[in-house]
Amino acid sequence: MRPIVMTINGSDPTGQTGIAADLAVFRTHRLATQCVVTAVHGPSELYPLPTTVVGGELSAALRESVPAAVKLGLVATAEIASSIAAYVRDGLPNVVFDPELDARFGHHRGVVAAVLRLMPLVTVVTPSIEEASALVGWPVVSTSDMASAAAQLASLGPAHVVITGGGLGGDESVDAVWTPTGTRFMRSPRIDAPNTRGTGCMFSAMITANLARGRGATEAITLAKEHVTRALTAAAAHAREMEQTTGWTQRLAPARIGAGEGPAAHAA
Repeated sequence: MRPIVMTINGSDPTGQTGIAADLAVFRTHRLATQCVVTAVHGPSELYPLPTTVVGGELSAALRESVPAAVKLGLVATAEIASSIAAYVRDGLPNVVFDPELDARFGHHRGVVAAVLRLMPLVTVVTPSIEEASALVGWPVVSTSDMASAAAQLASLGPAHVVITGGGLGGDESVDAVWTPTGTRFMRSPRIDAPNTRGTGCMFSAMITANLARGRGATEAITLAKEHVTRALTAAAAHAREMEQTTGWTQRLAPARIGAGEGPAAHAA
């Protein structure tokens, strides 16, 4: 029987982020899926679902089966976050939390506080440098800041913290990884792809898929970094070939990355 993986996330009509992006990744692993929608994106608005609806979705899914791993993305409101937390406490395993804190949608302190309360319940948390800045309360603007912020977030309880540094600029894309054995950096060449939107969703969904397949968290994180690097490389090559200035990274995501393939990223 195929492992089951759940995504709890918002619905993005472009398919580049949110539940659609998660499912695109899960299909590369041939996983059975469950979906819980927390909110719907509009052109410039975010429409959270009622908390009772989100709880009802979770109840209906879990009556059928318990997933092997869970990707948690946009929680939208503090109330939805609290409802999700109750289910996680009841035993949802291998939760990978990609805390979407998009200033365009007016996220307030209550949402940040709710995200912080979820931290002790998750296996891996993967904020961007912008999201990490909101969570730790000070600007994360360098790799040393990333390491410090990862340690600060780890003190709240998650077993692993990955701060993705794609927004830092420079010739490399650097992510800071905190684990119980210490902090390390994952580095890969910065790729000039036409559209990098959704790479954070892809990264966290790949970690979730690898955990569902029985890999340890450290290996799951490393493989996810390799997958995103390969997907961006493919997207950039396709855009050059087609002379395009936009593109959809997920659509160009390669098939399942196996542990035996040569790495596209290295740790330092």
